[in-house]
Amino acid sequence: RARPAGDGGQGGVQVPHGVRLLRQQRRPTQGVRRRGPRPWPRAGRRGVDLVYGGGSIGLMGLVARTVLDGGRRVVGVIPRALMPVEILGESVGEVKVVSDMHERKAEMARRSEAFIALPGGYGTMEELLEMITWSQLGIHNKPVGLLNVDGYYDTLLALFDKGAREGFINADCRHILVSAPTAAELLTKMEQYTRSHQEVAPATSWEISELGYAKAPPADG
Repeated sequence: RARPAGDGGQGGVQVPHGVRLLRQQRRPTQGVRRRGPRPWPRAGRRGVDLVYGGGSIGLMGLVARTVLDGGRRVVGVIPRALMPVEILGESVGEVKVVSDMHERKAEMARRSEAFIALPGGYGTMEELLEMITWSQLGIHNKPVGLLNVDGYYDTLLALFDKGAREGFINADCRHILVSAPTAAELLTKMEQYTRSHQEVAPATSWEISELGYAKAPPADG
């Protein structure tokens, strides 16, 4: 299992037991549709479960069904308002219904030991950047991966490189994000991930109930 949040260790992690799949496009291109889900049965053989946004459409649904068919646990977390939009027909795996997007992301973060973003739009990028920022701040020490199919995220990665060159992103924090063009390669890189940046504050100083810990109350007197 990957190190839990708040461990603070510098060593590499094992293949994560529960991976959070960040939301992605509903109508993937043929290249993404063909190559995106294909390696995920191998993830099942490596003991990887899936926590995702709960939808049954697009890449989200394709990957969820692939993982479930491989005999692993799939947990979808979805706001009640999005159920008519993102679930068409039967749901995939277990479904936990929550009240809003904040609760959705908190529940997914709490249940996951690593995060992977597939090609997607604003929502995917927002969640990806949030997990990178949380790692930078020291809120978690979990691997963050980007599946860069067909070079979809090349320009985003180039922007991160430019930010590091121009001093807006700390050079060591540029390596928080792990990227690869295939799921098999990405899982291997995430298994070998070692934190190289200094967090802004230790995890135990953050009051983050969704990740399973809270800041200790001040001592009396």
